[in-house]
Amino acid sequence: IRKSVHPPRRHRRKLDTCNIAPHAPLWWGQVVKIWPYRKYTLSYWINTQDVRFCKGCDNGPGSTPGNSAYMSATISRPSPWANQPLPSFPKIMGTHGWTQYTQTFYVPQGGRFLNIQCLLSGAGTVWFDDVQLRMTSYRNHPGT
Repeated sequence: IRKSVHPPRRHRRKLDTCNIAPHAPLWWGQVVKIWPYRKYTLSYWINTQDVRFCKGCDNGPGSTPGNSAYMSATISRPSPWANQPLPSFPKIMGTHGWTQYTQTFYVPQGGRFLNIQCLLSGAGTVWFDDVQLRMTSYRNHPGT
């Protein structure tokens, strides 16, 4: 976790409830090509303003209450015998200045695409900036 007073301001995106209540989680994202047997590092900056609980701001009965802003990353179509979960990013509530988060993960056999989403599940405002995915190491095949 890295905090800064001066955000990078390169590719900033904003999600704001604009007094919409209740609502499904607001999000934007992208699916990117990845390769199995490699390590990747995913990082981003986040800034929140008054992110709070919103009754009905969720995905329906039994889902997590809508009360946070966060990044989500999932590998699409991994092999069922090598389904390694990705590390989770923190769910942010309240008002916080620009903070950078970084996670490194390994792509198992069968992993071909990464679905990256920036979400606001609740009321308030969130900015995401400088979302980056970098390959940090690789193997040609298992056992090498």
